[in-house]
Amino acid sequence: MGGKLVSLKSSNRLSFTLEKKTIDEDLIYDKVWEEYKLFEKNRGLFLSGKLGVEDYYKKLEEEKRHLLALMMSQPKINYAIWNKYATYMSWEGKGDEVWGLLEKHCDKYPSKHNINYSFELSNILGYSSEELHTKWICNQYQWNNEKLSVLKEYLSIISASEDYDEIKKVLFKIFQLEPNCENQEAYVYHALVYAKEEAFKYLNTLDPATTHFNENLVSDISWSYVNENEDYQNAINWSEFTSLISPDTRLSWMFELRQYVELEQYYRKYISQNPNDEAMKQRMFQIYEVLGKYDEACGVLLQIKDQKIFEEIKEHLNQQILYFDIETQEELIRKYPTIFTAINKEKIQIKLKDLYGDYLDANSTLSYFVNKKTNFQNYIKYGHFDKQKNSHDFFVKHKELYSGTDQTTNNLATILEFAYEFKRKQSDQINKFFYTYGLGLEKDWSGKLYYNAKGGINIITKKYNLSTNLDYAPANFWEAYRENIYQLQWNAAYNRYFEFLELDTYFVTDYYPSPSNLNFTLSSRIKTASNKEKKWKVVPYLEGLCQFANIDERVRVAPVYLIRNRYFGGAGIETNFGDDYSKFKLYTSGAYYFDSFEDNFMNFRVNTHYKVMKNSYLKVSADINFQSKYNFNTFGLGYKYIF
Repeated sequence: MGGKLVSLKSSNRLSFTLEKKTIDEDLIYDKVWEEYKLFEKNRGLFLSGKLGVEDYYKKLEEEKRHLLALMMSQPKINYAIWNKYATYMSWEGKGDEVWGLLEKHCDKYPSKHNINYSFELSNILGYSSEELHTKWICNQYQWNNEKLSVLKEYLSIISASEDYDEIKKVLFKIFQLEPNCENQEAYVYHALVYAKEEAFKYLNTLDPATTHFNENLVSDISWSYVNENEDYQNAINWSEFTSLISPDTRLSWMFELRQYVELEQYYRKYISQNPNDEAMKQRMFQIYEVLGKYDEACGVLLQIKDQKIFEEIKEHLNQQILYFDIETQEELIRKYPTIFTAINKEKIQIKLKDLYGDYLDANSTLSYFVNKKTNFQNYIKYGHFDKQKNSHDFFVKHKELYSGTDQTTNNLATILEFAYEFKRKQSDQINKFFYTYGLGLEKDWSGKLYYNAKGGINIITKKYNLSTNLDYAPANFWEAYRENIYQLQWNAAYNRYFEFLELDTYFVTDYYPSPSNLNFTLSSRIKTASNKEKKWKVVPYLEGLCQFANIDERVRVAPVYLIRNRYFGGAGIETNFGDDYSKFKLYTSGAYYFDSFEDNFMNFRVNTHYKVMKNSYLKVSADINFQSKYNFNTFGLGYKYIF
């Protein structure tokens, strides 16, 4: 395209040309080949006896020289020539020299063809040392890593401590080229030890039912899933194909996965075929116990034939039953009387009677406010539980109410009340509501009638307890009854357990003395908590309270003090001895509070009962505030008789 073609010519002939090189190589080859044919001729004469020994060795050396020259003249190895030379050298014990020649030749002319001659040479000479063997196997592997025999030979010389990843690759390649169970097992064994993630990835592609691994490997696979990944499902899937994993271990893995239905089905099927497996029964008892299925646990216990195991579990169950809920206790001693001791059965029967037996309860309470009596109450309650253990309470109450200002007999009201309360039995199930309600009719000495009503809802969950109640009744003061003033009160309680703490929060809203007047109170208590069962507990706590009312003045008497705003908080200690079913129960608390409205004050509370006879309790209670003008002080005395 517009360029110029230039031709250069030299008058001097080049000293080296490709044509000349080719001619020279052909001449050398022809010369060596002629000498080699001459050697073959002389060899034939020697073998026929027409040539002497000295002449033979002379001719042999000449042939070796010719062969060597021919070998070195060709970059590409001629297997026949090299084999002949190697054979002659082997007669003289000089095989290592041939290996040396091959190494140098391959270094100079590296190719797969030349390296692969080592296979031929090893058949003629063998390997004189392990080092030589390793060297040439590695060379062969570099050029023949798709050849099964080379891979196996290479694998035999690699130490497991040298290159885990290389061994893994070789094992997998062998399995690909020769896909049998033995090669597959070898790969999986190695990968489980040195490349777990890759092993799991590969195992996840397999169906345990169609693989035929040996039992030891299957066991290792199952345990690896558990120990490395906590993968209990895959562990279970593989464990079906080995007898080295015990049935109770599989049971435990199902439990970890919360496969409770499958777990029970597996147990029933297994135990029907193996009725004498005591370890399996023991494990199933433990699982039922953890799940809270004590009825089923006792059924398993009665199937245990080993007397030592039976007695150990029986003793354990008798220790634990005292901490079960009362409904479970009642069911167990009724269905399995032979398992539980007479002492435990008696304790539970007494507890059942205390909880669900009909009873008569008499109480008297005297209240003071600002060092003046406000009311004196007495009531007799008859409590009855129906078949569903719902509570029906019938009250007869007598109240004497005093004026907050003038406490003469002219300012005294005597009230007689008849009331009924219903409490729905708390459900055995978590996150279920239960409710209460009550109705009452009151009458004073003049014949004036009053009424009251209340209702509440409660829920118990694993994390917290919550209850709320709504009450509507005449305010519990003489002035309120005189003026026919009712009080609407809504309150709520929230209780939550943390690892080492318990939080109690109370919320109270009063609409008093009229619905337009709002009195709000919020209190919260934080105390230490422990899951350990103790007969005597000492618990420190912190408590705070805030109180508000929508009034203009700082304080109003109507008929008791309404305070516009108030904050107080403090610290205290509470002690508990025994429980509701003990012969003697004592609860006390003492605290010191810092009050924003008045001087700081102390509070002391006590609540106790003592079992004076088999079926009766004497009760005493008190709530006393020292140095406080704006808190109630109450004292109570009671007696309870259980039929």
